[in-house]
Amino acid sequence: MAVRAYRCEVTEDEDGCRRSDYASAFEVTITEEDGRSPEQWARAAFEDAPIAIRWFVVFGWRFVLGLRLGPRSSPDYISGWRVRDSRPGVIDIEVHSWLLTADKEIRVANGSVRLSTFVRYRRGLGRAIWTLVTPIHHFTEPRLLGYAASQGR
Repeated sequence: MAVRAYRCEVTEDEDGCRRSDYASAFEVTITEEDGRSPEQWARAAFEDAPIAIRWFVVFGWRFVLGLRLGPRSSPDYISGWRVRDSRPGVIDIEVHSWLLTADKEIRVANGSVRLSTFVRYRRGLGRAIWTLVTPIHHFTEPRLLGYAASQGR
């Protein structure tokens, strides 16, 4: 059975210092029995998704956005995104390109998982390309999170 993730309000990080030009968040409700950590959720969403979706997303990251993905086999990276910070209930991953910098926060709390994306433009072209990519992001991101949720049931 497929689980649906929904767009939700974006919340700033605890110290309020995250600055972004674009922000979005998607959330899915989980059961109390689902004890996966934020890192396990991130890996399930980005590394365990069906191969066609994974290839589509990685193609967009690498060749459309020009993101410099790190080694996928390293425990310090999740699907090429560097683990910037990991603490109880939250993991932050980041990646850069000459166009933009992107951060994702996966937060597990109160019976839900929230996947937030923050983008900072490094050039005007980054804004233009991200504007074109945003509808695809809004289509794929909740499906990746929903797929991860359905695998935990």
